[in-house]
Amino acid sequence: MRLLFRIATVAAASLTAGAPLALAQAVNDYVFNVPVNISALGPGHRADVVCKTLLDSGQKAGPRIVSQQTSAVPLDANGNYSGTVSVRVPYGAAPSPVTGLPIAANRYECLLRLDSGTSTPPSKSATWTSRGNL
Repeated sequence: MRLLFRIATVAAASLTAGAPLALAQAVNDYVFNVPVNISALGPGHRADVVCKTLLDSGQKAGPRIVSQQTSAVPLDANGNYSGTVSVRVPYGAAPSPVTGLPIAANRYECLLRLDSGTSTPPSKSATWTSRGNL
C-alpha cells in the first residue's frame, strides 16, 4: 500500500457588501483541494478526507473545532485512487470566551481516514493529518 497526502490549496472567497447572510456564508466557505494517491489498498476498503477549521485561542485546552466536513475518496474495486478530493467546509465563527463576539477560525486540519476493510487478515485503520494556518 502506498499513500500520498498533502494539502494543495485552500481557497476562501471574499464577502460582497450587502449580500444576504446565507449567501455571505456560502461565499466564505473554505474549499480544501486535497491531492490523494492511494494504490493497492485492496478491495472492500473505504477512505475519507475530513477537513476542519479551528480556532486556536492559545489556551491549554487546545484549538476548538469551528466547522468540519467529510468527502469520500472514490476508490476503485482494487482500492486505488489518484486525484484531488475537494472538501467544502462551511464558514463558521466561534464566540470569544471573553467578549462573546464571534471570532473566525485561524487554523485548519485535514485528515485522510482509512477503514480496516474486509481483507483477510483484517488490516488496521489509519489516519494521516495535515495542518496549517488560514
